[in-house]
Amino acid sequence: MADNSPIWSSGASSCASPGTPPEIRTSPPRTPSPRNETPSRRSSVDQDDHAASQSTSEFGVQHDGLAVPDRPSYLLKDSPVGKKTYHNSATFASVQEPLIQNRRRDIRLSMSDKIIIIPYDEFMATFIPPPADEAEPSERFADLDFTAIKTKPENAMYDPLTQAFNQDWLIPNDVAVATPSKPDPSVKSKQKIDGGLYRRQDAPEPMSETRWSAIELSIECKTLDIQQDPLDETKLDTPEADSKLRQDVLGQIMCYAVLVFDEQWRTHHFTLLILGGKARIFRWDRSGVVATPKFDYIEEPWKLGSFLWRFARMTPAQRGHDTSVTRVLPQSAYHKLMLARAETPAQTDDGTIVGEHARLKFKDSLEGGALWCLKVDDKECGTRYFLVGKPQFKAKGLAGRATRTYIAVDTKGKAGEFVYLKDAWRVAHNRIEQEGNILKKLNDDSNGGPVEFVPTLRCHGDVDDQVTVSQDIWRRMHPDAKPEECALKTHRHYRLVVNEVGIPMREFRSVRELVACLALCMRAHGQAYRRKGLIHRDISAGNVLIYPRKTVVNGKTLEVRGGLLADWELAKSVHDDDDAPRQPDRTGTWQFMSASALKSLDKRILVPDDMESFFHVLLYFAIRYVTHNCPDVGRFMDLYFDGCQRHDGAFYGGEKKLLAMRHGELTTPLGDHLVFFFPRSNPPLQPQITGSENVASHASTREVNDQPDVSAGDGDADQSDEAHCQDVAEDLYEESTLDTEERSTGSSQEPAASQPPSPRDAPAPLQPHPLNELLAEYLSYLRAYYTLYVPIKPKELENFRNDRIAGSLTTQGAIIEEEAVYNKTEDPDVYDFIGEDPVAETPFVLTANPEISEAEKARLAVLAKKLADPEVVARLLITLSKAWPRASDRVPDQLPPDYRPDNEPTLQSKRTRETAQLETEEPASKRSRSLR
Repeated sequence: MADNSPIWSSGASSCASPGTPPEIRTSPPRTPSPRNETPSRRSSVDQDDHAASQSTSEFGVQHDGLAVPDRPSYLLKDSPVGKKTYHNSATFASVQEPLIQNRRRDIRLSMSDKIIIIPYDEFMATFIPPPADEAEPSERFADLDFTAIKTKPENAMYDPLTQAFNQDWLIPNDVAVATPSKPDPSVKSKQKIDGGLYRRQDAPEPMSETRWSAIELSIECKTLDIQQDPLDETKLDTPEADSKLRQDVLGQIMCYAVLVFDEQWRTHHFTLLILGGKARIFRWDRSGVVATPKFDYIEEPWKLGSFLWRFARMTPAQRGHDTSVTRVLPQSAYHKLMLARAETPAQTDDGTIVGEHARLKFKDSLEGGALWCLKVDDKECGTRYFLVGKPQFKAKGLAGRATRTYIAVDTKGKAGEFVYLKDAWRVAHNRIEQEGNILKKLNDDSNGGPVEFVPTLRCHGDVDDQVTVSQDIWRRMHPDAKPEECALKTHRHYRLVVNEVGIPMREFRSVRELVACLALCMRAHGQAYRRKGLIHRDISAGNVLIYPRKTVVNGKTLEVRGGLLADWELAKSVHDDDDAPRQPDRTGTWQFMSASALKSLDKRILVPDDMESFFHVLLYFAIRYVTHNCPDVGRFMDLYFDGCQRHDGAFYGGEKKLLAMRHGELTTPLGDHLVFFFPRSNPPLQPQITGSENVASHASTREVNDQPDVSAGDGDADQSDEAHCQDVAEDLYEESTLDTEERSTGSSQEPAASQPPSPRDAPAPLQPHPLNELLAEYLSYLRAYYTLYVPIKPKELENFRNDRIAGSLTTQGAIIEEEAVYNKTEDPDVYDFIGEDPVAETPFVLTANPEISEAEKARLAVLAKKLADPEVVARLLITLSKAWPRASDRVPDQLPPDYRPDNEPTLQSKRTRETAQLETEEPASKRSRSLR
């Protein structure tokens, strides 16, 4: 039965998108609002009063955050790419591992408007309290003599400094250790710091390696008190210094703080920076950094002495340790449980092994690191404990959500089931729900039942009273400032546990499986919208997962690999009639946001925006893992996913993505049509494909005992997809420089007649992949939407014709030919279990555009309307891909691991993104970039 509710918009009565006409601003879906009435529009003063008086959300959860600040008047100070990034791909999608100097620069730029300087006495009273049971020896502080600490050279400072600090009355239970020469071997970046305070039992030997996992107070030494001082106290609002040398020091100590947060369980951390005969103290948290003014510790030794004496007597929580986490000790009961679960496969009643993907990754997480027990306080089910090893994912950066995810063992679960635990510092502003409350609504039976293909909530809750304070210091320092002038957010520590342990989508086995999983994620999106009145708003490559679901076929248990749409923390109710942003920056992940959202700072995210994001996700995986004619994958990803433009100090999306949506076509950096192919097959790596031969095919599902599939034509061909892809990698890279015509026709130079051609001398022609047809059809929807509803110059309309997406992208003939040579197996796969959801009939009102004929408007409206319903787009993916040959068409990653964009620094280049920014007249605050 068709759902006749309008689902074009996200339910707002008005839309901030400048390109969407008022005529198509439709009402919310038929899901009834829990509110008794819709609040009327209020003045800004009334809205503030209403927000203050509103005690609960529509989920029935009391808000504990601050009022949401308005969008900053400086627009986007933050990253053009930065908001969030895909897994560990660094700041840019095109850069897999940034250089250390780039990482320091990026972190510094992300923090440029999050630095606060407060008086020394206020800093000490706020953050370094004296012990309640011991009087301060003020007279001994005044008698301290730090004159032995030399101001230069730097290596002459270490021994005198540690000797001056290591006095039993000053730091009785800690020890200052110099570690300037040897990096921590467990840290990939190999960074080291000049010294630090350690607990005596955890301290390294003097002049040995830094131990980031044990350091209590970071100590960095510099010889120059002005030229190397990272802060400029004359700049009250943005105290970051302007000179390159001083900025480098700031980036350096920020990276050291990040390492401490990465290697320890921290709420905050302190750094002591020695600048010749002067010093500063820094306190870092997930909102920003608070620092003291520079003081002369030679002339005022009591300042440094008082800090060290108090710090040595502070509790672990005061020092910044997360006390909700405890270490799992060897041979303890928890340790034995973790080892047993890591080594023992789970079995169903019929003896079938299940969940091996989770067990094997959990086992890997126990190697080479500490083991931990994490506490989760749930208001409904009480306190639960979960056992974890190393994180599966760890967000980069200093300020922000700092998300870590773990495969965990539930200590209260039956036989210690594997679950997925997310540890993050959520944004605690009004109107932003806890992700667990959103999942609870997605999982409940209301309004049509639970949403499929989303995580199942097990428990969640805030962690004790752990909340950032830097933002409060800023507001205290600026009592008359408007809310939009504070760039620091309130972050509260939070943990979420779900039942499903997903697999990153990058581990898809075939393009067919990739498309099917994305289709199921679209179905989850559509059900959440229709049944629960929620829109996801953050579709990205990291938020779509593969999840093996157990099912029984012919009496035997199988694991069917399907999609799972995760990370609902930015989801928003379509019944939220307040168009004001809930936090002062764009919502979503830059690389996958719609071009129209990147084109506008204030656009409200609608269903078509998320459907476009799904397209970008599909393209992201295709350009990296499917054979194609693009000669420079890194350059394509830099232009399409990371691209940005700056205007009046604000960042907007790049031209490559926007033009692809407007024109409805994808092109390589050289301007050719982007075309995807099946991998080339060359003996002896794989039998040559002919009309009468079969090839090894791999289902989207496998029996859970993970027996490899067998070729229908060769009983010895039992290679897995991954092994097969590795075998053909060499041939794929040999073909990567062929142009479009060569790849389409398979033309190659014939060897001399006297020399019989070998398989490598005469490769088989490349066969176009039916993915091209899917992308072309998908692009036709997007092009129609952009033509009708995203403002463009009238003179550009004449270029937007259907023939722009035809030609080499139309591969129906190749699809028929490929179906003839690829035999499908009879094994069940995910398509055997995909049903259909109802498709909504959406009212549609066209916008007046004199440059488009009425007939063209009607034709485009039919296509654009399809983006309004995720189920329609999901059916497109399912219908086209279900008939595809079940082939091993995934290839190894084609993005070079050492790729650097043209404006990223190399050993021979002096021009960087930052130097290009510094050539402008804009202040540093308008050039900054923010990590996740």
